[in-house]
Amino acid sequence: MFKFLESFKNSIISRGFMEKKVRRLHKISGSLLISLPKQWTDQYKLGKGSSVEIGFKEDGTLMVAPVIDDKKKRTEANIVYDKFFVRRFFKEYFSGTDIIKVIFNDKPAGEGKRKVYEFVQDSLMNVHVTEESQQGMVLQNFRMEGISVKSCFQRMGHIVSSMFESVLDDEAEGMEDKERNLTKFYYMTIRLIRQYLQEGGYVYAQDVSLIEAMDYRLASEKLERTADELKSLSANMQNDGVKDFCKKVHYDYSSVLSSFINQDFDRAIQMWDSYRKRLKEAESVKGRLLRAKDFKSMECLMSCLRILDYAKDISNLVRGKGEKEKLLKHEE
Repeated sequence: MFKFLESFKNSIISRGFMEKKVRRLHKISGSLLISLPKQWTDQYKLGKGSSVEIGFKEDGTLMVAPVIDDKKKRTEANIVYDKFFVRRFFKEYFSGTDIIKVIFNDKPAGEGKRKVYEFVQDSLMNVHVTEESQQGMVLQNFRMEGISVKSCFQRMGHIVSSMFESVLDDEAEGMEDKERNLTKFYYMTIRLIRQYLQEGGYVYAQDVSLIEAMDYRLASEKLERTADELKSLSANMQNDGVKDFCKKVHYDYSSVLSSFINQDFDRAIQMWDSYRKRLKEAESVKGRLLRAKDFKSMECLMSCLRILDYAKDISNLVRGKGEKEKLLKHEE
């Protein structure tokens, strides 16, 4: 578990989220001073007289972030509507761009506009079309007050639980709406985390710490993948043996999700025993399906096993509240 977290930390550093720098302290007029990395000051256009926010954690971590001027927060970008529109849009959306202007080079643009409207409606909760013309459309990202990384994740968890119940109750109707709703919260979670990192929110945040934000990013992706599997299961769950197995996976999922939200390490590590037990049970179900040549149900069983893997991955992110020593002892 501890090795996994160290590996994750190193991967974050290698992708540029953090860059380790060593600085010597200098004493001037009785005060200790430290120089700031030039790459960082250049990135945020900081110089003499610029303001920064400083915060520190109980573990000794000192954090510095640029003060974001509200007048400079409003950013704009132009993107061309083509077959890569969605990819172009998310490049700006996840970068925190407030206003995205979609330009139509091909005429007529009616079909493209219809698809943009559908995309906004199906995938995004905080984006609205504010202007429209023959040449293009203006999409504006609105900041939503009172919504946080934690609240988005919890909402995703509730939706996935509802999807589980629909699968087990043979209620396929409404699954697509639930999956679309979850996708909206997923994209919002990613945007909030990136905004949180870019604007230095981790300095004064009470909601989640810097490393917890990374954990939420990984865990939310597992929920999004789980929703995809459940959507597929809703139309194909026929075998009683697979359904019984799915009920047990649902129980494990609920337990892991609760342990992650509450950072209950002792509860999270129980997933390891449960995981091994479920694999043995799955082998028994698999044998019966092979003898019956029920390959459709076999696909459902494999989907359940993938969901089980996602749940185990989330459990690996649970570190507990102030229990680093316990993690080290468990690893030994």
